[in-house]
Amino acid sequence: KAIAEDNKSFILDNLTDDVVLNLVGQREVTGKDSVTALFDELGAKDIQEIIVDNAITHGNTAAVHGAFQLTDGSRIDFCHVVVFRGFSKTAKIKEIKSYLI
Repeated sequence: KAIAEDNKSFILDNLTDDVVLNLVGQREVTGKDSVTALFDELGAKDIQEIIVDNAITHGNTAAVHGAFQLTDGSRIDFCHVVVFRGFSKTAKIKEIKSYLI
């Protein structure tokens, strides 16, 4: 939701400084600034709706799959695997692997 609403402060507050975002098969970036710049580049502002089919957590890892409905009518299906730096509810994200179709 924070990505679709372009809520950069929320995003930055929940990432570790050395966060790694891997767009599998495309590229990988490291660090908060690089991750938010990539979100801007990918057109996060064009997301009209996020559809979540399933979300699964185990330990410090979570996975979610669903789709982004874009303002131009197209759709991007996704699966994100997120690893947190710890096990508490306030643990920050240290790694994201994103599969986009």
